[in-house]
Amino acid sequence: MKTKITLLLAFAFCSIVSAQIATDYEVATWYGFKTCAVTFTFDDGTSNQMPIAKPLLDQYGFKATFFPVINWGPNWTQLKVAVANGHEVGCHTVSHTNLTTITSSTTLTTEIVSPKTTINSNIPAQKCITIAYPNCATNQQVTDICKLNYIGGRTCSGQIVPATPSDFFAISSIATGTTGVNTSPAMNDKVKQAKTAKGWCVFMIHGINADGGYSPTQDSVLNAHFQYLTNNSADYWVGAFGNVIKYIKERNSVSIAESVISVSQYKVIVNDTLSDNTIYNAPLTVRRKLPTSWDTAYVYRKGSQITSTIKNVSGTKYIVFDAVPDTAAITVSKTKLSTGFSNVRGTLDMKLNPNPFNQSMSLLLEGEFNYSVFSLQGKLVENGKGVNSVLIGNKLNSGFYLLKVKTTDNKEGYCKIIKN
Repeated sequence: MKTKITLLLAFAFCSIVSAQIATDYEVATWYGFKTCAVTFTFDDGTSNQMPIAKPLLDQYGFKATFFPVINWGPNWTQLKVAVANGHEVGCHTVSHTNLTTITSSTTLTTEIVSPKTTINSNIPAQKCITIAYPNCATNQQVTDICKLNYIGGRTCSGQIVPATPSDFFAISSIATGTTGVNTSPAMNDKVKQAKTAKGWCVFMIHGINADGGYSPTQDSVLNAHFQYLTNNSADYWVGAFGNVIKYIKERNSVSIAESVISVSQYKVIVNDTLSDNTIYNAPLTVRRKLPTSWDTAYVYRKGSQITSTIKNVSGTKYIVFDAVPDTAAITVSKTKLSTGFSNVRGTLDMKLNPNPFNQSMSLLLEGEFNYSVFSLQGKLVENGKGVNSVLIGNKLNSGFYLLKVKTTDNKEGYCKIIKN
């Protein structure tokens, strides 16, 4: 049973309240502990979006969402390239009809649902998980269908979205171009409002320059605004529409449990209550307060080191890292661990840290397993069970041993271990 401890809002702009967050841990309200989120959405698949807007986004490393209309001939090759570079493609219906004017439930369902199948077929590298309503028009019947097929929907009421939206199928956006905010200072002002509110600014963009699209936005305006965001990157997380929704839902349902491996290592389990892990797979940014005796720390998953940083916040040191809920256990260690052993044989991706070892060794392997330690003469000297990780060898004498590990589905691994 996970320890249920209320997380204090020590830093109001970057942490959330949860009843299942272990002591000393915080989950960022926005990825990277940024103050707010910003999203750029592009509607209708106008002709300059791919050749002009996308390269500009890529130049700054920003990920956006494109909402093409199926019957308007999307360029699937270009959209595939966009997705390969981290952008999202969502649903903007079959024909861009005002959904609230459709009287046939069959026709309405087709307009809303069939684009998902078409997009997934043409771009198998991603799942179509969001929708933008044509003309921003929706009603309860539309929402009911969307809830069965998507994780969120975009409207355009011109408001900054709070950190937790009241309705994920009525996410507000702000129009740009000749019918909306039409200068980079105006766009800058909108994201500043999001920063003040610690919320989410979603922009709705159509035409780019003179491509004939609705309410065209000049690429020079986007470029200047992107530069502003880059210059103030400590405050702004720029993420695709669907990814921001995933992040919000995950961090609002996340639990973090910690157990002690040794005085210098902790095992961390990050889970959420969301049912579909093939959709809800966005990394959450987590930080743990360092013990007072630790000057630094390192983070490992499946025995391999992952990216982490040490941050000093108001005199308190934290180790900061990303974690995808419902995946392999994480190890936080005071010292660097040995990784990547070449002498592991068999069918298991197991890791041993350290090897050789002085007192005890961490055996890391995802899932449930049994282990046995034999002397070189074949005598069983230690055995036990583990889930994701276990500490072994504490009572062994110095010497060479053979470790055998077997999972519940009968996969096996072998390794020579050495205790100094």
